[in-house]
Amino acid sequence: GLPVLASDTVLADDDQAQALAVPPGAALLHLRVLGVGAGQALHVSERYFPLPRFARLADGVQASGSITEAFAQHGVTDYVRQESRISARLPDPEVAEWLGQPVSRPVLLVSSVNVDPQGVPIEYARAWFAGDRVTLTVSHDEL
Repeated sequence: GLPVLASDTVLADDDQAQALAVPPGAALLHLRVLGVGAGQALHVSERYFPLPRFARLADGVQASGSITEAFAQHGVTDYVRQESRISARLPDPEVAEWLGQPVSRPVLLVSSVNVDPQGVPIEYARAWFAGDRVTLTVSHDEL
């Protein structure tokens, strides 16, 4: 499952507010999640969810190890990735430490927005991937 490194409530900054279509300063659930594969850290992500809609999401993720499963417990049985933005950059020391790599090695930053079937944003995520351990495949489906 997904180890949750941190869980707290934050107030939306401009980027988060825009991505989630909420006013700046709106309460968001923030989860920091570590993605592990083959015994090493592959990515660390900062994930934001609108409150109060997903007030119990952290418990669900902790219990099931799955954000999809936790969404289902909140009545969101399907969702789509509306957008992903991918860029390469050098990690800050904290991210490098989580990924177990030097700050001199680039990471891939993927910013994404997921929406429910009604098109309402349910998650904004920024994930840092260890660039030398992952391949990102983007499928462009016709809408």
